[in-house]
Amino acid sequence: MANRTYFNLDQKRLFKPQVQQEKKQEVVTKKKVESNSINEEPQKQLWDIDLKDCVTKYKDTIGSKKRKEQLIFKPGGSFIKEKSETEKQKTEKELNKEINQVIRQTTKEFFEEIQLEKKQKENEKNKLNVQDQKEKCDSQDQDQKQNQEGNQISEEKIQSQKENIENNNVKEDQGLLKKKVGKYQKSQNGNFVRLDLKKKYQDRFRGAIYMNQRKYKRNGTLKNPNPSKREQTQIDFQQLNNQGRAESYNIFIQSVSSGLLVDIFDDEENLKDKEKQDDLIKELVQKVNEDLDNKENYLNLLELVFGFTEFREGQFEAIQSILKKESILLVQKTGHGKSLVYQYLSLFLQDSIGIIFSPLISLMIDQVSKLPDQIKGIAYHSMLTSFQKSRLIEFIKGRQVQLVYCTPEIFQSDLGYSLEYFGKISFICIDEAHCVSELSHSFRHTYVILNSMIQNFLKNDMPPFLALTATATHLTVESVLKKFNINKSIISINTERNNIEISVSRDRDVNASLIKLLQSQKYKNLSSILIYCRSKYMVDMVSNYLKNCNLKCLGFHGGLPEQEKMDIQNKFIRNQIQIIVATSIFAMGIDKSDIRAIIHLNLPKSIESYIQEIGRAGRDGQTAYAHLFLRENDFHLERSFILSDYPDFIVMKNLLEKMKQKQEENKITYFISKFAEENLDLRKDTIYSLMQILERCSDGCIKVYPICHEKIVLKFFKALTDEQKEKSTFLNELSKIGRMISGSLHVNVIKASNALSMQPLEVIRQARNLFNELSIATETQEEILPFQIMKDFDVNLLEKANEILQLHKSVALDKLNLMYILSYENSVPNFDLLSQNLIQTRNFYFNEYFRSENPVDDILRILYDDNKQNINEYLPFDELDDDKHRQIQQAIKRFLHEETVNKNNSETHKIMQSYLKNPKVLSRLFCGIQSIKYSYKEYKASSIWSKSGRLKYEDVHKSVLNICLQILEQS
Repeated sequence: MANRTYFNLDQKRLFKPQVQQEKKQEVVTKKKVESNSINEEPQKQLWDIDLKDCVTKYKDTIGSKKRKEQLIFKPGGSFIKEKSETEKQKTEKELNKEINQVIRQTTKEFFEEIQLEKKQKENEKNKLNVQDQKEKCDSQDQDQKQNQEGNQISEEKIQSQKENIENNNVKEDQGLLKKKVGKYQKSQNGNFVRLDLKKKYQDRFRGAIYMNQRKYKRNGTLKNPNPSKREQTQIDFQQLNNQGRAESYNIFIQSVSSGLLVDIFDDEENLKDKEKQDDLIKELVQKVNEDLDNKENYLNLLELVFGFTEFREGQFEAIQSILKKESILLVQKTGHGKSLVYQYLSLFLQDSIGIIFSPLISLMIDQVSKLPDQIKGIAYHSMLTSFQKSRLIEFIKGRQVQLVYCTPEIFQSDLGYSLEYFGKISFICIDEAHCVSELSHSFRHTYVILNSMIQNFLKNDMPPFLALTATATHLTVESVLKKFNINKSIISINTERNNIEISVSRDRDVNASLIKLLQSQKYKNLSSILIYCRSKYMVDMVSNYLKNCNLKCLGFHGGLPEQEKMDIQNKFIRNQIQIIVATSIFAMGIDKSDIRAIIHLNLPKSIESYIQEIGRAGRDGQTAYAHLFLRENDFHLERSFILSDYPDFIVMKNLLEKMKQKQEENKITYFISKFAEENLDLRKDTIYSLMQILERCSDGCIKVYPICHEKIVLKFFKALTDEQKEKSTFLNELSKIGRMISGSLHVNVIKASNALSMQPLEVIRQARNLFNELSIATETQEEILPFQIMKDFDVNLLEKANEILQLHKSVALDKLNLMYILSYENSVPNFDLLSQNLIQTRNFYFNEYFRSENPVDDILRILYDDNKQNINEYLPFDELDDDKHRQIQQAIKRFLHEETVNKNNSETHKIMQSYLKNPKVLSRLFCGIQSIKYSYKEYKASSIWSKSGRLKYEDVHKSVLNICLQILEQS
């Protein structure tokens, strides 16, 4: 019988049918069981039965009602395609019945066979034991009669018999290996002819077969039975590739709600119950639509789907206003059920879709995975492959989806251009709406232009907006209402979480105090503890320190692989890990209702961020704890970050001048990100935010485009053909604009956008779509900041922009100052002074902070009875006296001497002029404010780095400016 190899397209692997072979049986000894012949089939294993192969993998790729083909298998395991008309007319219920019956039969047969085999083996063992006992008795009688010499001879014979038996077994194994290799070699060409594969696939499979052959010698023995250490440490690239595929597949499955997945094990009763429940939901939805003011119908639907008997504060009003097509802003405290609002609204979406904008991918995936079975949703994000994204678009086209989760960034660059497939959009939800405001604690650039993006894509068909947030001050609420033209808002009166007990301590040795806290009576028996850190480096350091102290702990940050992050998160949710150390951004994606404690090792930058972070704990309503380790160094470090993010008037003026120099006759131009960072000494995000401020103040004179890439490379299989150009006019135009380099087409995105009158992101998106149309791979190079100067702008543009920039800077500093003051007033000098009952020592005035128009001044009046309005008196700043002025002067001279050691006269003059004519650089180094050119790594060993960290930056800058002028006059 010819040996055949088949290729399974679904599982994408080679599998080889069992080949029956013949071999003579040899009896080794009476004690040993007779060896099984090769004709016998191998023992069946549980993994031989693939239940996924018993039915279709998906219902037309997870969710469609039509099946392309019905695959049913016999109890023996062979597949049969039944194409009779009777079976084609069968309904899905009957097919599910047949499938479940077949699965049950096969599982029963499988376990029955295993039991029979076990019984046979036990009987054989019993027979052998009886024979062994008889032989032992006979041997004992013979031993008594024989002499010592006879005993020695018998021992030698037994050893020789054992050696012969082992040699025979080795020969048998070698023969088997030789036969297998020989048959595998003969069947190569026949397999490829039969499969009719392309040459590239033939080469791939031949390579795999050749690698298997290399393991054996001609006689069938292994070449390297004991491989060296060097061979063991070699990287298995195939295994790494398979791991990557598994990670992407797991991410795709988690991005799809359970309502879209096929449940093949549903019984008839479950299916009937689901149908009844769906009918009841439709009836209640009709009743609500008929009378939108009747609250009883809303409550009946709420209890049927979600299991709650009453709405929480603001939920009913928000749902009612969206059904009446009125936009609304809902501000509720964390864990108050804001996500239930848009989940409830999705029940009314029969032929339409709701879009939910979320800032974090981990939040989206978690929310999608927890949707009820009646609600079908997907998470469209950048971690998905192009094929997986196309599958989600097919769900949208087929109206199989009610909710679509996405980030503003992916909507701007990708999903927004596919809105034609969405049909009608009933509402748009902006989760974490405080990100829209530039005055909030977590501002996002794409959130600011979100409304304009939606208007550009949807044009006149604007649906109502549902804005949700838990932390919004008076200024943030006003900016959100203004950005989205919302006239109605519901703001919760109480923003405090009474079940969370807060404590603060000012410990010198935080590491020792952290261990004491975790081993205290309150904390040692808690099931889940979350520790916040500022950076990835600190997360790794703290997690390793806790592991060395025999605590179950893992680190969680953005630098980990996606599969590892998912595993850590799942272990934490299942209470397999007690402690998780994470950065604040990634910890926000962990949705666990029974987190019992939150620990901050660094000072949060505002009251909003602190409430958001401790709001992860105690969502089940039970008591939870929050502890903050307060240090003055954290305050000065956070202040330096704010000062580095908000440059002065001179930097903005330089930026505008460089934008003028780049402009070319009303065309789109760009900055290359890395060169702009070096020239302006600013981070990419800071430069882009300054460009957006200039755009808003220019009254349409400047237009800033989304961040994209400078070049896109089109890679062809062999070469660009005329047939491909004829099929795609876009590809034909790109071939005229770009140039061929080593068989690939290199296209400048901005040049193509100007020539084709398209936006840069649209050029990149259409180029990526060529992969689905013509199998042309794409690759992007070099990140850029594109913009366009439409016309001459007003002279007062810089003044307007500087006013906005200084306002944002002052608000950020006031928030940090107030956070430190409230933390200090609620703190104790040492953790040991806290009682065992960690209760809130004083009030953080959360409600007053969110209600007041001027929270800093109002809370200071409440805290301190006097009428002092200078907040600096309550902050950890030192005064700049004459002695410290002299110390700064000496430090500058010492620093200049260090920089000019072993330099020529011309070089020393250049270095002296560069520092003395730009005193801002020296003052930033004194305060420890780093930038692109003057980073911490380069200047941490200098004599002036962060020497005046406890002084105010404004005072240090005045002192440095006077000293530089004196040195220039003397020189």
